[in-house]
Amino acid sequence: MKRFSRNLQLLLLLLFMFVIPASARVGSANSLQGQDVWSLIERASTAASAQRFAEALELYREAARRDPTNVTAVSGIGFAYSGLKQFREAIGAYRRALELRPDDPYATAQIAYMYLKLKEYPKTVEYATRSIRVEPDNAVTYNNLGYAQLELKHYEDAVKALQQSIKLDPSYTRAYHNLGHTYILQARYGEALEIYKEILRREPTNPKAHYFLGYAYNGMKQYKEGLSALHRALELNPNDPFTLTSLAYSYFGLDDYANSAEYEIRALKFGPGRAISYNNLGYSHIKLGHYEDAVKVLEEAIKLDPNFMVAYNNLGESYSLLGRHKEAIATYTRAITVKPDEFWPHANLGTVYLTLKQYKKAIEEFKLATRINHPDQVGAFVGLGIAATKATEYDQAAEAFTQVLRLRPQVAQAFYTRAFDYFYLGRGTEAAADAQRYLELSGGTDKKRSLYIFLLAHFGYRQAGRKTEASRVLEEAAKVDTSAWPRPVIGYLLGEITEEKLLAQATDGDKKTEAQTYIGMNLLFSGHVDESRTHLQWVRENGNRDYFEYAMAEAELKRLEKSK
Repeated sequence: MKRFSRNLQLLLLLLFMFVIPASARVGSANSLQGQDVWSLIERASTAASAQRFAEALELYREAARRDPTNVTAVSGIGFAYSGLKQFREAIGAYRRALELRPDDPYATAQIAYMYLKLKEYPKTVEYATRSIRVEPDNAVTYNNLGYAQLELKHYEDAVKALQQSIKLDPSYTRAYHNLGHTYILQARYGEALEIYKEILRREPTNPKAHYFLGYAYNGMKQYKEGLSALHRALELNPNDPFTLTSLAYSYFGLDDYANSAEYEIRALKFGPGRAISYNNLGYSHIKLGHYEDAVKVLEEAIKLDPNFMVAYNNLGESYSLLGRHKEAIATYTRAITVKPDEFWPHANLGTVYLTLKQYKKAIEEFKLATRINHPDQVGAFVGLGIAATKATEYDQAAEAFTQVLRLRPQVAQAFYTRAFDYFYLGRGTEAAADAQRYLELSGGTDKKRSLYIFLLAHFGYRQAGRKTEASRVLEEAAKVDTSAWPRPVIGYLLGEITEEKLLAQATDGDKKTEAQTYIGMNLLFSGHVDESRTHLQWVRENGNRDYFEYAMAEAELKRLEKSK
């Protein structure tokens, strides 16, 4: 991206040459020698205008040899060197010009530009700033200063310099381009839109302006508008890989994964392989259910960029969806080796271990994830809570869900799950309170789940010896308009049906697990310990271990065993 065209350099040099007063054209010994020097300079400028820079260099050198104090000749040497792309030699010549005329804004600005070409941006800032002090109305120098600040990631400073460039010369389109690019890098997409619209009013067929306009629309999640701008950019610059990748992103944002994959494949065909393109293609394959294809391209993304964390996460997900959990674990472990303090590899590895029922390992990974400051930290606490519950580490589970509620106080499911953890711990009052808070937040729209949570609140209060509250909760549960299971359990607790009739209605192993648990706890909290033990023991030996009721029965049995 050019910041200062060669023709503009030449124009500035020629202007500089021909506004010098006649008296200044006499360099040293006599007027004849001075006239010879200026003749050489004029011949050199003619050669330079024809881009015959080697010839121009020799002529400027000869002029400077004859009159070493002639600033125009010395600056001309710098200009010829810059035309030959010998930027360090050009800097040397311009510095000699500054020795002759210390406040010369042209030489200072050109040194800044040479450093820009060499990508030595701190030096660019230094010399551009010096030039602006002497010549504060030069739009080109402000643009170059802004571009250097952009490259240094000093975005606010870049914006100020580029805005000043445009203020000084509203027709200077290059400054608009650089300002728009700076806004893009700052994710100030709305402001970028206005800049690129202005550029397109001036240059309606500029493909880069259409491209960045589409990019800005994508950043604002206005994907349809992004498609329109990007398709226009592609018409003007067919098969540009960056435009194709952005089109793929637009389609992805519209959930059109097939088109997203198609354009990403085209981007990879017409441009150099970029890790982000392979990653995006892989994610589209995941969404399309093409997991094997996803694995292939995501491996390529990581090969191109071994530090690309998003690609590791997508590859691990692909392996998990294929049921290749060992490879998923290996992928996330590789990511952690590369970047130990990255959130997602720990969180995703915890999820794989949770799927494999390796709860201790899951707990460790989720713990590590919770220690990393990340917007999705709450998800790691949820994973930790679930893994700890499965591992019967109920104190740790309850604390994890407490952290979830600290971060998201209105998450009903956190109250639901913590209520069971509190019950397993024998903290009945807290279990009942969480159960009722869940009912308040959920609105009781799921009648079946509501009955289960009413049962939990009822037994929580009974566990705590609070019979009045337990009876009140049971009466509220009876008002739920449903006859479906577990409504018969409510009927049993209200004395509407017998224990035998309840068991008769428990027609499968899952319902038997629940019925035996609730009968056992009813007997236990009614003081019939020995009879309760029979039912709870049945659950231990025959019940569905994935059910909350199994854990409830197991927790009460362990308390009974400890009390002996």
